[in-house]
Amino acid sequence: MSEITKLAKAKIESELKSFKGGQKAKAVSSYVATTLKNFCGNEIFAKAVIEQKKTLSDCCEQIMKSVGNSISDIQVYRKATAFYFPTAKIDFKMEIVINGEFAESDEVLHGAEDIRLPEQRKTKREKKDKSAETIQLTLF
Repeated sequence: MSEITKLAKAKIESELKSFKGGQKAKAVSSYVATTLKNFCGNEIFAKAVIEQKKTLSDCCEQIMKSVGNSISDIQVYRKATAFYFPTAKIDFKMEIVINGEFAESDEVLHGAEDIRLPEQRKTKREKKDKSAETIQLTLF
């Protein structure tokens, strides 16, 4: 991990501990902080976080400004990213993983025709032997 990344993550963590904001901003603050720290893995983004005098409290207040009773997770993260780096964009991909297998298994399809290629099909034994590696990003 680079020094810039470490400094940016430490800045965000410190600002989370001394967070000052309204009820809505506070509700998203820990999630936003966690996500911003992950984004700081990109050194350009981390540099933007360090060099600006903007704070996590300011960020969360800006995100929740003019929000009614709800906002989607992706909108929160898009606004948080734009707060520090206005030209940045967020791509979002969601997949369902059930018991370490994607939802295309025969059990999940409930008898639907299996349209996978033969090399894509695995026996139940092969599926059990292979432990799935899943990275989970929690969106509140």
